[in-house]
Formats: sequence, structure tokens, C-alpha cells
Amino acid sequence: MSNTEIVTVTRNYQVTIPSRIRRVFRVREGDKVKIYVADNKIVIERVEDDLPQIELKDASPPTRKEIHDAIISALEAKGW
Repeated sequence: MSNTEIVTVTRNYQVTIPSRIRRVFRVREGDKVKIYVADNKIVIERVEDDLPQIELKDASPPTRKEIHDAIISALEAKGW
């Protein structure tokens, strides 16, 4: 995949993230992105949600213990 895409800034100063990049970085409507300037460049980064991810062993819903453990693990990872 090319690292460069050319997009147009609209009259409302908006840009569209090209579909190929959205797919690679799993950016969907409603997701948050962070925008900042670094080395005189505009940078857009996908923001990961703060919700813990629960890995399911099968198609059944997670147990209370799995949910509890995932929350505790996420909080500990953030230093809480």
C-alpha cells in the first residue's frame, strides 16, 4: 500500500480519509481521531477506545468473571 494519498479539503475545511486507509486502520463512522502537527506536518491518528476488549472463547456471551477480569486488567494497564 502506498503511504501517500491525495485528498481535497472541502469548503468547510474537511477531508475524507481514503477507503483503503480506513480499511487498514479500521476507521469507521463515529470513531475518534487525533489530529496534531509534528515536524511541520498534519498528522491524523486513530484513537483507540478505552473500553477493555474481551476475547471470547466461543459464540456464547462473556461470563461476569470474564467481564470483571477484563475491566480490572484495563484499569491496571492504565495505572489505576
